[in-house]
Amino acid sequence: MAAAGKESEASTVADQPFPEQSECSIELPEAKTEYPKNLTGVRSYFEDFKVGDIIVHANGRTITDEHFYWTYKVMNTHPLHYDRLYSTARSGAMSGEPIVYGGLVFGWLCGLASRDVSENALADFGYTEGYHTQPAVSGDTVYAISRVLDKSEGPEGYHAGVVTFQLIGIKNMRPKEALEKYGSDLFEKENGKRKAGKEKINEKIFEIERRLLIKKQ
Repeated sequence: MAAAGKESEASTVADQPFPEQSECSIELPEAKTEYPKNLTGVRSYFEDFKVGDIIVHANGRTITDEHFYWTYKVMNTHPLHYDRLYSTARSGAMSGEPIVYGGLVFGWLCGLASRDVSENALADFGYTEGYHTQPAVSGDTVYAISRVLDKSEGPEGYHAGVVTFQLIGIKNMRPKEALEKYGSDLFEKENGKRKAGKEKINEKIFEIERRLLIKKQ
């Protein structure tokens, strides 16, 4: 914060969510010995993933009124997330019961997918193309599906490779049922469906791409 009477220096570039940085680097932990292989699942190494694979994550998570507490904890003060009089007075998709903050939904979906995709990850290289496509409320049960988009070699000196996933979140429908009902439409970006003359999927609540550095066997 700037001192009283002084303007704060701009911290972001116009239309950019974060400060612009033309070159960046990341320091990865250096393995002094071979990675242990008996602490994680047997099908979550770099070699186990193939481009085009669709991974159905078994566990779901029912959201409760706990989301009020966590929304306060992350200091999100928008009344849409905790003021029932405010949310029920609105119209459209973002109306009715208080809407669960999207950051919480994102975190829970990543957790549901973690056992199958990131148990052997060394680093999370970031997230892109992310959208909270439909609201969730207390009482909804969420599930996750991952699709492998790309694989490439990791940084020199690391026995690991980079895997790009598309993470899909759905609500109140088991992943197998969603795949049977919607098929490839589940993996199409929701924002582009109107131009293609398609309807958005009401049960689909989240889509995002993520890049993980994953150990090789």
